[in-house]
Amino acid sequence: LLGFIHGNKRAISTSKIKKIIAIKKNRNEKGNREEFIGSNPHSNGEHFSRSNKVFFDNKVANIITTIVIIKIINVIVDSINIIYTKIV
Repeated sequence: LLGFIHGNKRAISTSKIKKIIAIKKNRNEKGNREEFIGSNPHSNGEHFSRSNKVFFDNKVANIITTIVIIKIINVIVDSINIIYTKIV
């Protein structure tokens, strides 16, 4: 005799899983994209990304941040000098 058969009758079949995966892989995305011309389309810095944000390399970002901080410090120093000259 075969004995008892164990298992779940409601389990999803492998063929259904393969069909779902195929449907997901062949999906269409909304929005416009340029043609693939880059080396890594999933990179944050590529120009053909759908994101409107601009991502910089860490070195470039650090340089930009340093320049902005220096400008802010110069504005603060200038305003302190103006206040000091008005007092004296």
